Amino acid sequence: MALRASVIFQCVLIFFCIGCCASYPLNLQTLKADCAALMEHFMSTNPNGANDGAIFQKKLDTWKEKSVKQLFLSLIVDKYLKMFGSLKIGSVQKHIDNIREELSKASKDVLKPEEQLMKDLLDLKSLEMGDIKVQQKAAMELYSIFQEINLLNNPTIKRKRNKERRRRGSKN
Repeated sequence: MALRASVIFQCVLIFFCIGCCASYPLNLQTLKADCAALMEHFMSTNPNGANDGAIFQKKLDTWKEKSVKQLFLSLIVDKYLKMFGSLKIGSVQKHIDNIREELSKASKDVLKPEEQLMKDLLDLKSLEMGDIKVQQKAAMELYSIFQEINLLNNPTIKRKRNKERRRRGSKN
């Protein structure tokens, strides 16, 4: 019973996180009921299926920055959409359809930029660093990459640079 409540809480928490980022309010009460009905079905068909704990929530909880959470939520929502895309369960199909609809809205309206970020990260990961053209381009950008790292490491530099920009802008 405690495990079921925990899983329902995790579902509602993920929808809450999406709702915080969303420009539209999620109906958490309806979604909580939908998640509870879905969990009831899964627990009745396989009572020990979720004994290993959370698969998404642990990873989501380790990160505090909003942009990183949005990136994780983008991936999580994509996984749920894949899961619900092929799931046909007559007794809870209405709940599944409602959950899928809310996830689709969140994916399109809230998490779309994160999807592009993920594509960019995957493109970056797949770069062939053995290619001479890629090496040349990377070498040309190396110093600016060091500058970006320095800005992340030392936020006061960013403030000084912004002050200089404001001063230059006010002189014109």
